[in-house]
Amino acid sequence: EKVAPMTFGSVARKDARAANIEIDEFAHYGDGLSLTEVREHLEAGGWSRQLEQYGREVETYQGKLAIVRERKRKAIMNDPALTARGESTVYQGENLTAVSFMVGGIGAGAVQYNGSAEPAIWQIACNHDQIKIDDSFLAIRAQPKGGKPVVRALQTKSVGPFAAMKSLEFIGEYPIATYRFEEPALPVEVELELFNPFTPMDLKSSAIPCMVSTVNVTNRSDAPVNVDLLAAQKNIVGYTSGATGSKPAYGQNRNHILRKGNATLLHMTKDGEGQGAGMDMVLMTRAEDATGLALWDSQETLYDTFSKDGKLDGADAAGPSSDKQTMNGALSVPLELAPGQSESVVFVLTWFMPKAEHGQTETWTHEGNMYANWWPNAMAV
Repeated sequence: EKVAPMTFGSVARKDARAANIEIDEFAHYGDGLSLTEVREHLEAGGWSRQLEQYGREVETYQGKLAIVRERKRKAIMNDPALTARGESTVYQGENLTAVSFMVGGIGAGAVQYNGSAEPAIWQIACNHDQIKIDDSFLAIRAQPKGGKPVVRALQTKSVGPFAAMKSLEFIGEYPIATYRFEEPALPVEVELELFNPFTPMDLKSSAIPCMVSTVNVTNRSDAPVNVDLLAAQKNIVGYTSGATGSKPAYGQNRNHILRKGNATLLHMTKDGEGQGAGMDMVLMTRAEDATGLALWDSQETLYDTFSKDGKLDGADAAGPSSDKQTMNGALSVPLELAPGQSESVVFVLTWFMPKAEHGQTETWTHEGNMYANWWPNAMAV
């Protein structure tokens, strides 16, 4: 006969030891008992004296424990290292090959950026499979007064005709990732900051399904410079079913350019009742004089339009896409920088994929995200 040990409650006493116990009586209750009810049963069984003794011992132990905790708390709070300003670790060269920085709210899915500043892996549907999405990137156009424009992708890998930046440095301090670019051909300095809202002890504020991209541009030249910043995004509603890892269920995708107050938005949706139904995405900026393009069919076409004058001219609505196909949209923001002037432009990407599947096996799967209880769609986010 095999005997399995059982533990009744737990103790923190150093002199606690194992014992053989014979159970004389056993009672099964349909509901959990409160502490008061447990005590009443024990007293009815003649354990009043023991309860009082154990109560005194526990009180003494807890008092000693509180003293130790307070001593540790004071030591931590008075430690100069707690408030001392540390130095950021800057990654460059071969160290960049190990970078994979996740941006997205807690339990809301995420986009993983690599050491080239590429959004290399898309998991905003909380999918475990690592999916690469093309045609989603940032770019810059800079033209000094009287000079020729220079166009670059804000990453160290080219995107079709969008040439890559020469190099970059990376600083990763969650929830903020900073990419400092170097490109001698540009008359300005460029820095990209990525983050998702993170508020300690505030779950809802830390679980927003979004990614915030801030592009900081500084004119280090002696002449005025016109700068345009581009955010291109593929409509990937229906890009995955999550745990199953199936092929994208594109088709009937739509893009709309909307203007609400001082915001310009690219709203990405999908018609129908199949995979992707009830889901949407939004790319938004609140920068002044922003322009938007609901549809661009190739990287070459987008490059020609953007490099010309930085403006995106075209229809404000596109779709629905044909079966197994989706579409690309983009936003562009103009800046005028005097010598020494710095400006920042913020692009926000939100998503709403409430039917995301969690887990990879039949024994552990779950559908749905908590954020669907807080917001009705990506526009509300």
